[in-house]
Amino acid sequence: MKHLLYILILAAMSFASMHEAAAQIKLVPKEKLDSIANPALSPEAGYLKFDKTVLTLPTMSEQDPPARMSFLMTNVSDKELRLTSLSTSCSCVTARSDRQTLKPGESATIKVTYYPEGHLGTFTHRVNIFTGGYKEPSALLKVNVHVENN
Repeated sequence: MKHLLYILILAAMSFASMHEAAAQIKLVPKEKLDSIANPALSPEAGYLKFDKTVLTLPTMSEQDPPARMSFLMTNVSDKELRLTSLSTSCSCVTARSDRQTLKPGESATIKVTYYPEGHLGTFTHRVNIFTGGYKEPSALLKVNVHVENN
């Protein structure tokens, strides 16, 4: 009888713990997930043209050296654009531009480096390009990568 009581108490405690854990899980609406994956772009989004916006790297190993790539960005507007910042979706990706200001018709190179160490799996990493002080990016670049453990 004591064993049965003990089992019932443990079961009740387990149920309470599971219920508490379930209460902590937050469901994120699909619209919110979509806005994170494909954020709205700034009004200056149409002012930039790229030689490519998506680059897929060959399959890598964690031990491979960092992969370096570049994207050519051109100001196709009739006004001067100021590059205010670049951000990436992962600390395993760095991005920098060789120019901060683009007059109409001028180009800049966005240099991107991907560091595979410690990042096993298949990912799409983003580089967000901000111009003109807007809080929304003016452009998104994507780097697709698959890292295997060799």
